[in-house]
Amino acid sequence: MELLITQARAQFEEILSYIQKEAQNQQLHKVEKGIFSSLLRVGLTLLSLFLEYKGIGHKGKLLIDKNGVKRFYHSVKHKAYHSIFGKINIARASYWAKGCHEVYPLDAELSLPEIGYSYALQEWGTTLGGEKPYAKAAQFLETILGTPLWGSAIETIMNKSCVNVPKFYENREKPEGKTEEEILVVTMDGKGVVMRKDQIEKKVPKTRRRKMRKIGEGPKKERNVKPAGNPMQKKMSTVIGVYTVAPHKRAPDTFLSKEVEKRPRPKNKVLQATLKSKESGTLRLKKEAIKRDPKREKPSVALVDGEHKLRKLIKKHLPWFTIIIDIYHVMEYLWKGAHIFHRVNSVEAERWMKDKLTHLLNGKVEEVIEELKEKVKSLPKRKGVLLQKVITYLTNGKEHMRYDLYIAKGYPVGSGVVEGACKTLVKDRMEQCGMRWTIDGAEAALNMRSIQINKMTDDYWQYHIAEEKQRLYGDFIEENIEKLAA
Repeated sequence: MELLITQARAQFEEILSYIQKEAQNQQLHKVEKGIFSSLLRVGLTLLSLFLEYKGIGHKGKLLIDKNGVKRFYHSVKHKAYHSIFGKINIARASYWAKGCHEVYPLDAELSLPEIGYSYALQEWGTTLGGEKPYAKAAQFLETILGTPLWGSAIETIMNKSCVNVPKFYENREKPEGKTEEEILVVTMDGKGVVMRKDQIEKKVPKTRRRKMRKIGEGPKKERNVKPAGNPMQKKMSTVIGVYTVAPHKRAPDTFLSKEVEKRPRPKNKVLQATLKSKESGTLRLKKEAIKRDPKREKPSVALVDGEHKLRKLIKKHLPWFTIIIDIYHVMEYLWKGAHIFHRVNSVEAERWMKDKLTHLLNGKVEEVIEELKEKVKSLPKRKGVLLQKVITYLTNGKEHMRYDLYIAKGYPVGSGVVEGACKTLVKDRMEQCGMRWTIDGAEAALNMRSIQINKMTDDYWQYHIAEEKQRLYGDFIEENIEKLAA
């Protein structure tokens, strides 16, 4: 211990000497790096000194946990620990009982993580790993801290750090009432993630049988039909968002204006994504919605695209919500219809689309459908098929296209929040050059990235560390048998 104190003082004296002498002939940025590098060495010495003061966690000859299991003192064992200052070996007293795992009281006192990387290093690693490839994240940390790391270390850290994300979202406190707005909005969409080949379930090739030519004649030889190869096979992630927003009543023609419209900003926005089933994503959505409005007092809106399954899941799990099909998805279909009759980018195509949009915004979706049904009769087959797709989309979703009522109530009708989340939460991280994911790896990255995007990093790590301490060391009673007997 005295040696470490002497070493720490000598290192600090070296820094003072460096500032007074050698640094005086250097540029400022080099002085910064020199001081920082020296402080890391001092930090490692001080961390070692802290552990010397702490001791090995010896609790006497016997130790009893909360379940009444008695363990005898066995030996001193070391654990490699990667701190932000560098690698260090921690000496800990171990306690053992036949048929039971060894325990280390010092681990509980220090709240040591299960893997050999400090929680501080894990937090920094996941912050970087949520933004860039793991090898680059490791290289960045090595550049700053001087600690050699591999991309696989960051991947391990990501996989271990994400385990409490769903519970964190479920158990966190809801936003303060004064920071919320009148309308509660939930929104869902899908975004594909490119997977490794071994992560995609292989489809069994279909087998065709030719019709028998004569009664009693056996079928022709079976012919296997292989599905077309797909070099970039994707698994669909479910992206969800929950927020509140103030009502925004406006006239239908504002949607056709080219002027930039000032709209209310979403408040307390929470975004998540998962590669699990759409139903799993919807259940996350439900938990967040109930947290925000447990008594169902707010006007509640669910913004989706035209996917039937998403609407079905919302009706099942959030039946009190008003489902609205995003107006901008509808406009995409109207543009497709316009280009059946008029040239792309022509004034006539724009006029056609605006005319149909005006009808929809005024609650006349049935009229638009009937008009298109009449037109499809006179079109060539190819164009007729294209227009029929537009008709089908409008017909299937007309129940949720009552835009005149939505606008009058000030409800949002565009799903820009979840569209943006598909890009920032999923695409910007998961589709970097050459990336192919495992299911578990992608789920971990999406979980940790959502924590960053929602600006909940500090809150999450406090929660995660507390949960891990309870999981790893919850059974410990830090008293020895001699004291209990007394």
